[in-house]
Amino acid sequence: MTLALDHRVKVLLGALVMIALLAGGWFLGVQPALAAAFDATGQQSEVRTQNEALGAKLAALEAAQADLPELEKRLATLDASVPAGDAQAALLDSIDGLAAAAGVTVSRVAVEAALPYSAPGAAADETEDTAPAAATLMPHTDARITADNLVAMPVTVEVTGSLDAALGFLDGVQSGPRLFLVNKVSSVADSANGGSGDAVTATVAGYVYVLLAAAPAAA
Repeated sequence: MTLALDHRVKVLLGALVMIALLAGGWFLGVQPALAAAFDATGQQSEVRTQNEALGAKLAALEAAQADLPELEKRLATLDASVPAGDAQAALLDSIDGLAAAAGVTVSRVAVEAALPYSAPGAAADETEDTAPAAATLMPHTDARITADNLVAMPVTVEVTGSLDAALGFLDGVQSGPRLFLVNKVSSVADSANGGSGDAVTATVAGYVYVLLAAAPAAA
């Protein structure tokens, strides 16, 4: 009887030892391994997500790089349209070129003092010392364009030639490389001044725009 009891105790103790070994193996080996595997899986998913985002950005940069020559060409056109600085010499050269192409002779060019830009919507506050709003050309405004960085220069050009040539010059001024907002056109037949034929003296008046250097930010 005692031998049987001792045998059962030994079996029970052996079972307890096996259970303890299994539990210890779980907590010391299997559980940390599983936790590390789960962490690795999570990190792998996070890295994959980051790679996909970086891949999308890279594709966008490659597309932008392909468009760079066209963007640079457009920037050059816009720079010529509204230059930084008055660029009066370039303006006079442009007027002379347009006149030669149209077949008219430039008899007078007057460039007056620059006027501060007035955004569309401020027309009610305009005075003689304020440039007209460019609403007729650009109905949309940009808060970055203000009287601090954009001015309008009144320009008057007088040309002589045939009526068709004068109209051609007017079209060239409005569609030329330099943005020219025409707001007044008049013509007088040269016959009234002793001339003959369809020769006229035409006057074209309006504004060209100039970008100013940004003022330094206050400390």
